[in-house]
Amino acid sequence: MHEFLSKIDWSPTIGDPTWIGWLTVTAYFICGYKSYRVLRSSERIFEDPIQRQRLLWLSITLTMVFLGINKQLDLQSFFTAAARVLSKEYGWYAERRFYQTFFIAALGVLGLTAITVMLGFYYKVRHMHGIAIVGLLALIVFILIRASSFHYVDSLLSSQVWGFKMNALLELSGIALVMLNARKLMRMRRPLIDINNL
Repeated sequence: MHEFLSKIDWSPTIGDPTWIGWLTVTAYFICGYKSYRVLRSSERIFEDPIQRQRLLWLSITLTMVFLGINKQLDLQSFFTAAARVLSKEYGWYAERRFYQTFFIAALGVLGLTAITVMLGFYYKVRHMHGIAIVGLLALIVFILIRASSFHYVDSLLSSQVWGFKMNALLELSGIALVMLNARKLMRMRRPLIDINNL
């Protein structure tokens, strides 16, 4: 195991030290905080079944915090480097384009399937959580595709729109969807009942 790890060209560094990188990290943590507030206020927002909806927003909170940390630790680069070493050792590095294309296509299908399944699972309350589910799963699929290190995908994600890199716009858009959903839910909070005035 130590010999395998020594072959991986990766070390923990700041993955994106630019202002847009730190803006994205900040957005992740703000989104995590807003998601946590939804979780804390669940009794005043959700109708039954509350536990299932609490589980969703707990998962969103933890995912946002993790992705915020990962944004600068760049852990997906470790897995990319590890996959490169494995592909060379097992002799399928020459066909890596095929496997990368298959990986991206599979992720796209899995992402759409996951969105469909989750929206079905939360069908009765989809109007409350649908935007967050789409934003969360889009983020996860985007990050996994970025980790695939496919040349054409890298070129697309590095292209600029309105002076911003495409990858930053996609990532921030996913975060924004979750935050918009959290804001919507917080505005639906029922007022606290003061038992002293009953």
